[in-house]
Amino acid sequence: MVKIYSTSYRRPDFIELQHKYLTKHCTDDFKLIIINNGENAEMEQSISETCSKLGIETINVEKDHRFPSMSHYVAMNHALNNYIKKDKDWDIAVIMDSDIFPFKSFSFKDILGDYQIGGMYQQRRDTEIEYLCAIFALFNNTLDITELDFSWSEFADTGGRTNDFLKKYNITPNWLDHTAAIDIETEHIFQNNNGQLPYKREYRCQFIAGCLFHYYRGGNWDGMPENYHEDKTKFVNHFLEHPEEYNLNLNQYVHYNKAHSEKGWNAVDHSYNGYKFVNK
Repeated sequence: MVKIYSTSYRRPDFIELQHKYLTKHCTDDFKLIIINNGENAEMEQSISETCSKLGIETINVEKDHRFPSMSHYVAMNHALNNYIKKDKDWDIAVIMDSDIFPFKSFSFKDILGDYQIGGMYQQRRDTEIEYLCAIFALFNNTLDITELDFSWSEFADTGGRTNDFLKKYNITPNWLDHTAAIDIETEHIFQNNNGQLPYKREYRCQFIAGCLFHYYRGGNWDGMPENYHEDKTKFVNHFLEHPEEYNLNLNQYVHYNKAHSEKGWNAVDHSYNGYKFVNK
């Protein structure tokens, strides 16, 4: 059994999409569980109602919405410490954002492979801090997760404390291939992008492990205008229903396994030192 814990903050419609395409494409025996981290009481109720309609279990968690990263890790850690660690009635546990959708047949067991833990690589100012990106991570039940913690650490975002866990126990994760936040590779990936709903570079979406599509910034923490998400959502709905129309090219020239999840980020405290790009 694969138990998928998906954190929902603002977009109940994403829950429906995620449930639909997991059911369509995931070949594992799985259960989807929503971590209800609604931004306010109204949104929390809307998330609960959506889950009830779909027959999805909901976890109401401790919340701290002072800013996005804190909101994210507090909710994740509550679910991790009070449910995932205590349950253990799973072969693989997955923690991921609610705006990640499968677009082809896949297996979480295949994604994890022979590793105990996997996810997207994160690195910040200190090149010694290498941690699991909280967007998507998974681990099997042979791993002792007693001390697993997705809190911050110094110079790191949500998940920074996984660096301590990995180094303490000398664990090598399966760093998953991904396309970062798509920018210069757009035309290379979408070989056919001339349809009614083309991909636009400003959408900044992401492919993970060759089978998962990440909407990216679904919580709108970067304050994009409403029409941005309306247009982007129309594209995503069409893409998920008709991925073959875009003639995707997800070869080694667009994948990275040791790179920041948003390759275009160039904040002053950031360094690419030590990155290992698959294609360079």
